[in-house]
Amino acid sequence: MAAHPEITLPEPGSPEPASPFRLEPEGLRCPYAHYEHLRAQGQGAWVDEIGAHVVTSYEHVTELLRHPEIASSRSPTGPRLAELTGAAIARGTETGTMPPAAVQYLTDPHPRTVFTIDPPDHTRQRKLVSRILTPRSARRFEPLVRAEAEALAATLAHAGRTDAVATFARPLPERVILPLLRMPHEMVVQLREWTTATTHVIGNTNATDDDVFAMMSARTAMTAHFGELLERVRTDPGDDLVTALIDARHDSGDTISEGERIGLLINCLVAG
Repeated sequence: MAAHPEITLPEPGSPEPASPFRLEPEGLRCPYAHYEHLRAQGQGAWVDEIGAHVVTSYEHVTELLRHPEIASSRSPTGPRLAELTGAAIARGTETGTMPPAAVQYLTDPHPRTVFTIDPPDHTRQRKLVSRILTPRSARRFEPLVRAEAEALAATLAHAGRTDAVATFARPLPERVILPLLRMPHEMVVQLREWTTATTHVIGNTNATDDDVFAMMSARTAMTAHFGELLERVRTDPGDDLVTALIDARHDSGDTISEGERIGLLINCLVAG
């Protein structure tokens, strides 16, 4: 292994008040003072809420990303979410209180994708995705993004005093990602429900069993939706990310599995 910078990891301790990791309102509203506190502790600071060290130096973060034998992506949000999910599943199984969609998630899980895998699988998927998400392809979608941004900006300009996040920042990516994933605008409410349920448990040590089951059910629903969408798009291709993901091939001619395609489309929807 190539030499890598030495990372100093302090003993676990209590983070400063107003920590965003504790989901405190002030810490979530303005987390930067807390981040400064973490950086002042050294290159790696223990955060009890996520049960992991937070590495705060760009140099060390990039070095860790190059060496999965040091830091794995298999649990990118730390061990707490896995522990919380496992406990909820155990209780739900014992009491029979898990919704059918959550049970389906467990019986038919889709393969892991780039956010939660290490090389060589990560390298294989990333190379394929990088063929789709290029600067050239992004420029093709610029007219769509500009048109949506201008329409929202006009609304913002005539709104008087308003919440810029609710009026502009949140609707813009929604309006862009929906057509790129061949989803009608009418699905925006469904998109919000799926993404909220999926992300609500991340970093949330106060998440309930119902929150966990809602996340699992949302993943089941998204898996079904994108599985059906892939079948439709194969007979009706277009200039969109779904068609591009179907057509993408490595130089060898190999491609990814259908389950990996579905997982990547879910990633695009939630992250997008």
